[in-house]
Amino acid sequence: MLLKKLFGKKPAAMAATPDAAGLAAPLGMPEAEQDAIFRAQPAHIQHILTVIQRIAGDAKRVAELLQQGALQPWGGGGHAPIYCQGIERLFKLANTDGSTSYRSYYYTEDLKTMDPKAQLHLSQFFGRVMAVNTVLTAAPDKQRAARMQAVPGVLDSILVEALYFKGFFSAFAISRSLLTTPQPGQTTLAEYAALIARTKADLAAAAPQLHDAAAAFAALPKGNPSLLVELIKAY
Repeated sequence: MLLKKLFGKKPAAMAATPDAAGLAAPLGMPEAEQDAIFRAQPAHIQHILTVIQRIAGDAKRVAELLQQGALQPWGGGGHAPIYCQGIERLFKLANTDGSTSYRSYYYTEDLKTMDPKAQLHLSQFFGRVMAVNTVLTAAPDKQRAARMQAVPGVLDSILVEALYFKGFFSAFAISRSLLTTPQPGQTTLAEYAALIARTKADLAAAAPQLHDAAAAFAALPKGNPSLLVELIKAY
């Protein structure tokens, strides 16, 4: 429904190889991003951060190429312009008894009230990536020009939301500590404040690169900093 609402038709399937999808291959967190904050996260959060970082980089490069007229249509040899492979595996968990569970994410301020919209916002984020990939890789037709007009604004949203979720997931380990420690130490509180400041700085640095920064920031799903918690549910 989201993809149809954005671009008016169901996206077509795209050929892509897991190790070469997008503008660069293979998938991996750049060395410069593998700092102490990244290393402090559980392995599955590191994987999510790696994918989000890649999407942010791809969205930025696609926007630059689009401005240069190099994506009319995308000629990526069958690979999607923006990485979006194996997204379900980011949340899927295979249990030892053969059953399957899924990780879901919630916003919370105090662990007493949890907002399930975090998972919805993540789904919408990945949906936008798939929608843009579909438009950019589609064969030219009468509707393509109209759909392409929406692409710069959606690329803005993808980049801003990628940085936004990078901040949330980078704070995952600290969030867990804040939520499970009765009286967190000043060091933990300072680290959390520093992460919030870093996310705000990342977003501010991205603003000059955006087609319509005001619209992109206004569309961010949640304005106030909060914690992100993970719940595992069986399906």
